[in-house]
Amino acid sequence: MISRKSSSAFGSRTGRVLISAVALAACGAFGFSGVAAASASTTMTDPHVAGGPWLDGDDISNLPTAFTGNGTSSLLLLVSANNGVPFVRDPRTGWANLRNVANSAGGYVQNITVGQLTTGATGPQIARITARTAGGIFKTDCTIDAVPIPTSGPILGCSPWAPLPVMG
Repeated sequence: MISRKSSSAFGSRTGRVLISAVALAACGAFGFSGVAAASASTTMTDPHVAGGPWLDGDDISNLPTAFTGNGTSSLLLLVSANNGVPFVRDPRTGWANLRNVANSAGGYVQNITVGQLTTGATGPQIARITARTAGGIFKTDCTIDAVPIPTSGPILGCSPWAPLPVMG
């Protein structure tokens, strides 16, 4: 079973939310067949459903309010795999294509998640974005600081995409 800590889709941290149904459905663990399998692979092509993100988001906390521009110490980062293309949304700039991160192989992204790696002292924080493709599971770590994630051109604040090490 795959689960992870996540914030609600509306930006308030409400505790632990399991996204195992989304992750397992993307992995095929439910064994859909026929019409259900066909619609499962084709219906989620827009990063928004009923005004909100359809895949994942996380509040990146412990940021100086000067970084956020919203008077709080956190930013809600959203990720989506729209038609297999990975996107991240920095609320300060908008949606950015993660194929602009170094080492992107351009594979069709089947599932994508985001989570905060650092939660220490106030300052720049690290958000880990993990994407599943037919070629494996890959990660990039993005520094969330005073410089927003750009919506075009190279995304230099993120580490190059790399295979996620398999544990245990």
